[in-house]
Amino acid sequence: MGMKNKLNTKQKKFQTNRRAFILMAVLCMGIGFAFLSSNLTITGNTSVSGNSWNVYFTNVQVTDGSVGATVVPTTSGTNTTSIDYTVTLDKPGDFYEFTVDVVNNGTIDAMIQSVNMTSLDTDVEKYLSYTATYLDGTELAQNNVLEADDSATYKVRVEFKKNISASDLDEEGVNLHLTFGLNYVQSTVKTKKFITLVRNSALSDSSINFGAISSASNGRGLYVMNSTTEDDYPIYYYRGNVSNNNAKFAGFCWKIVRTTETGGTKLIYNGTPNASGQCVNTTGNSTQIGTSAFNTNSNSPAYNGYMYGTVYEYGSGSTSSSHLYGNTFTYENGTYTLSDTHAGVDATHHYTCLSSGTTCESIKYVYYLSGSTAYYITLTGGKSVQDAFNEMNTNTNNSTIKTAVDNWFNGTFKTYFTNNNKDYNDYLEDIVWCNDRSMNTIDNDGTGANTNNGWKPNGGSTSNYLWYSSYGRMKAGAPSLACSNKNDSFTVTESATGNGALTYPVGLLTADEIILAGGTSTSNWDYYLCTNEYWWSMSPSTSGDELASEFGVDDTGFLNYAYVKSKAGVRPSISLKPGVKVRDGGDGSSAKPYEFIVE
Repeated sequence: MGMKNKLNTKQKKFQTNRRAFILMAVLCMGIGFAFLSSNLTITGNTSVSGNSWNVYFTNVQVTDGSVGATVVPTTSGTNTTSIDYTVTLDKPGDFYEFTVDVVNNGTIDAMIQSVNMTSLDTDVEKYLSYTATYLDGTELAQNNVLEADDSATYKVRVEFKKNISASDLDEEGVNLHLTFGLNYVQSTVKTKKFITLVRNSALSDSSINFGAISSASNGRGLYVMNSTTEDDYPIYYYRGNVSNNNAKFAGFCWKIVRTTETGGTKLIYNGTPNASGQCVNTTGNSTQIGTSAFNTNSNSPAYNGYMYGTVYEYGSGSTSSSHLYGNTFTYENGTYTLSDTHAGVDATHHYTCLSSGTTCESIKYVYYLSGSTAYYITLTGGKSVQDAFNEMNTNTNNSTIKTAVDNWFNGTFKTYFTNNNKDYNDYLEDIVWCNDRSMNTIDNDGTGANTNNGWKPNGGSTSNYLWYSSYGRMKAGAPSLACSNKNDSFTVTESATGNGALTYPVGLLTADEIILAGGTSTSNWDYYLCTNEYWWSMSPSTSGDELASEFGVDDTGFLNYAYVKSKAGVRPSISLKPGVKVRDGGDGSSAKPYEFIVE
């Protein structure tokens, strides 16, 4: 119940140096424990029948800019269930704010039975605000769940409002005793976060050989990524021929791929439920939203991009022993002049006019030789090969497949939320979708040599294609969930790690995620991402003589690559926010998929 504060409300001329609010606030949390039996109530830190109940405050952090406190809020150990503090607010704009963690260190889920805050009367609300929320500003509410072995952060703020008139003030000043209390009881809500469901059942992946396919002896089940075990949210992922990672969300069927660095859940599209609400799709085109080329054409490295910029098309021509090649060039008055020239291409000489001369208005950069045929791009305006690569990788134009994914999201997927008066942004994470266009530093035999080949800014071998980093990691059996460049890290909102180029929080799986799931450079029917159909990933594999290629899973489960102008299946991927709950009763099977709740 709220407690009213009656104040002297004489409205006299305000004199700043004559008044102050002294706020003596008590932040307290009653810990209730019910429903184990009809008469049992347990408080504090107690164990019953092998289970434990331990909900407490910890980690008080006072916000910068707060006024000084006569009594500072503190916690001690794992037994703090109430916090006292006293502050004085002298003038408009003064505030005192702090955050505090509430930890459920027991084995039983807790939920808020009641939120008890001092209720300010109308006169006081004119000049004082008093709030308590979650860290992100979400209101605290009855039945909010704090799962076992989980925590939440509250923000408490008392403020002498700005922009108030003298008539709103009480010249005499007043002492306010403010309270904020939460009563936690045993949860009766039959939902959990997905990460809570799986984190105690995952196996270590330290002995898995990611250079080989998944199998009974090389990973089949739920695993924790060994390199993340000390993170706040370790990465849990499914590998091999599993049948317990089926899920329903927003009217569609999905396969659960992994958890994310924030504790969210990453899904890949897997069709629609049948009339009985089951997710029985495992193979065929019913696991796709349709088919699409990855991009408009394949005749430029630009088309390896989920988005791309200026297109530098491949060209070809005959070589001659009389043709001169330069290590570099100068450019003046519209003319390129080759520097450090000699006849023929080698590891450091790639620029040429494709003649015996050393000057030309446009210059060729030869990146690959096949017999007497040279493959090149044409440069103008003084640009170098590095300039060309930067322009090709500018995120200006949507790829063909991005357009297909966005159209599905904005139509079929978004309609579910519109029809249910919900906002998809409340459920989906804005995570990085990686289109890693960095050049490979592991050769195509996995021996570790740098193989940017003919595309290196300072030159390189013209006897092999350009291999992208995803290819090198596949050959080395070393998948990574990091994205090398911000430019390739597709997000909706720009941040230190995301490029802000997406319209919607949706993308495709990477080759690295497919490797974690059990795919590699050989056929594998024995993992859940094999659907007997070819479908696209988001990872570039190679730019060859005249054709750009992208990774995908082929009809035999092979992590293969195809020319980007080819048509293949489209399987959108989304990531659910950590707070999206799973309804009780599902086990991940096709008959009883996990159901992520839209509420």
